[in-house]
Amino acid sequence: MSLNKEQLKIALWIIKSDEIKKRDKYTCQNCNSKEHLAVHHIYPKGRGGKDINENLITLCDKCHYMVHQRRNIYIGFWIKHFKKLIRNFKQP
Repeated sequence: MSLNKEQLKIALWIIKSDEIKKRDKYTCQNCNSKEHLAVHHIYPKGRGGKDINENLITLCDKCHYMVHQRRNIYIGFWIKHFKKLIRNFKQP
């Protein structure tokens, strides 16, 4: 059975999102919930954001909704995330 272009795109996203959730220890990076997790693009795909690890973060559905609504998400959340990225960054 072969996949069409859309099916392949979905399959690749499932693999990538599982990789990001594993990296983030299956934990929302904002509230530490371990339930109802989603992978969020920090820089939106619609604005040129890519499906690369540095642009993806695990959030629970509630925090993911809040980010998209721009409610109750403090700058500390983003600072915490970027500090973590910098700490884990390995130069080639």
